[in-house]
Order: sequence, then C-alpha cells, then structure tokens
Amino acid sequence: MSPITALLDPREWIQAVEDMYRAAKGFRVLAFGDTAVGKTTLWHYLEHDAPPPPGSIASTEGAERIGGFRLKTVKLVGVKAKLSAVDLPGQTELRHTWKPALSQAKPEGIFFLLDHAKDASKPPPGPGYDPERLEAHRVAFKQMRDLILADEEVKSHLKAVAILVNKQDAWPRDLNYGTILEASGIPSLYDRFAEVQVSIMSNGCSALYGENVAAAAEWMVKHAR
Repeated sequence: MSPITALLDPREWIQAVEDMYRAAKGFRVLAFGDTAVGKTTLWHYLEHDAPPPPGSIASTEGAERIGGFRLKTVKLVGVKAKLSAVDLPGQTELRHTWKPALSQAKPEGIFFLLDHAKDASKPPPGPGYDPERLEAHRVAFKQMRDLILADEEVKSHLKAVAILVNKQDAWPRDLNYGTILEASGIPSLYDRFAEVQVSIMSNGCSALYGENVAAAAEWMVKHAR
C-alpha cells in the first residue's frame, strides 16, 4: 500500500476512485424543456464551442442507445470532463418518452431550458415575454420534477439541476433572466428538490453564441459528482 493510500479514509479512497471513473466515463446529463428552447444548440455549443449550422438537427454519430434513446458523449471544450448527453424531445405529445429516459439513463445532472418567447425574432409586446410560453415552461418543469421524485432510483442518482433561460441575445434591452424565471413560476417548484439534496442553479444564457454556456457546464461538472 502506498503512503498516500494509507492516509486516506476508506470512504475517501472509494470516492477518489469514483471521481476518476466518472472523469473517464463522463456524467450522464439529460436536457429537458419545451420544444424549440435550444437544447440541441446547447449540446452542440458545449461540444464544438460553436453554434450548429443552420437547419441542422441533433447528431447521432458516435452515440449508443439507451432503450429507444440516443446517448452521445460530449467532450466539453474548455472543461476537463465529458458528459454523456441525452437530448429529449420537448413537444407535449412526445413527453411520454421522458419517464423511460429518466429511468434508463439515471442522470447525475439535468439542464432545463426555457425562453421568453417561442419566436425570438419577434419580441412580444408588454413585458417583453410571452406569458403563455412561460406557463408552458412551468408545466414542463413540474412534469419533469414529478417524474424524477416518483422514481427512487432516479432520485438517488440525481445531484444537480441547472435551469438556463436561453436566447438572452434576443431579449429586449430592459429584460433579464430573473424577471423571466420569476414570471414563469418555476422557482416555486424548487422546494421538492431541496428535500432530496439536489443542487440547483439558474442563469441566463445564449446557447447560440455561447454566453454563460461554459460556466453552466463547469457548475454541472462540479455539482454532479
């Protein structure tokens, strides 16, 4: 036994081995959110440090299957880790896929994305965000949360949830992510995650231009261990 190993508590040694294994294998992270919030764009920017080409769709190259879902390893640019990523559909009629994806992937981390309006090129009048769109985000977040909390295995694996208010490059000048997030009602749903010791962060971002994307990835790597 080496002197360094001898100084470690057995639990610390096991944790060190697990950390090394995770660094090599990657963390399993799912991306949730309503349709067209930028989930695929986020994964592409994390892997390539650049937005996807116009009209591109989620790539399955180099991916393995988990049930009927694609698991793709994303080697993060600028962060010494990699995420095994599942990009889930956001359409209401396809959300039946969320439950089996969670139970099969058992993610350590989750990105939940929302935006201020479905069509970012046409800012809504009034407060600068679309209340109906924000209500759709609240419903999607609650649906995701309830699925997680109903599955003991999923709940025990999950360590971190990052909530990203995307498309900040298209927000009206006087709008900020905190205003959008509060208007969505999502923060009122956090408490159940606190009960199971899941770390939560929120921030604005632009998955298209990479604003705050690296910071979100660094936070995820740190807290999903």
